[in-house]
Amino acid sequence: MGKHDFLTPKAIGIRMKCRDENGFKCHTTSEAHQRQMLIVANNPNKFIGGYSELFEEAFLENLRRRHGTKRMRATYVYNEYIADKMHVHMNATQWNTLSGFVQYLGRTGKCVVDETEKGWHIQYIDRDPKAIARQQELEKKKKEELDHEERNRLFIERQLKIASEKEGQTQQQPTKLQRGEDGEKITMSLGMKKETKKESRKEKVAALGAGVFENEGREKKE
Repeated sequence: MGKHDFLTPKAIGIRMKCRDENGFKCHTTSEAHQRQMLIVANNPNKFIGGYSELFEEAFLENLRRRHGTKRMRATYVYNEYIADKMHVHMNATQWNTLSGFVQYLGRTGKCVVDETEKGWHIQYIDRDPKAIARQQELEKKKKEELDHEERNRLFIERQLKIASEKEGQTQQQPTKLQRGEDGEKITMSLGMKKETKKESRKEKVAALGAGVFENEGREKKE
């Protein structure tokens, strides 16, 4: 293969690029360019629609592959996309601005989009059947965990209620003091009354005196 082969990458690159203003002018006036312009002019919607599809597919593929379902700034993802030298330019599509393209993705349900002070944010929605099944399984598991926690909470509440009712039944309720029919006072004795020394002596003397009188009466009778 010769050094200046017509089909080498370098030769193709040279033909594709316009190195300066004069080169760009030569390119736009060339027969090949004029022929392509006529083809596009005859059916512009076909070409714009085709480039729009290519741009959208490549952009979403870059978003899915690099960031998955993570929420990202749209400008950051776009700068990643245009870093590829073979990317489709947005000016060849139906969208004039990045914000218009992002809003389109939100309307069609391909991404979750929202706008903040820092600009538009974008989040890829994975429509893969396996991913959807996996997400549904995670949601089901989460719901089961919440139901289990709710059942435990209700069980604890019931146990606390039962314990509270039992405690209320076992507590002794205070009763009012009941008086007699005549309203007589009620006295209470908290201990046994102690005998004093004087009282005990009087009782002993009385007992001895009674014994003496009994003996005298018996003697007189005899």
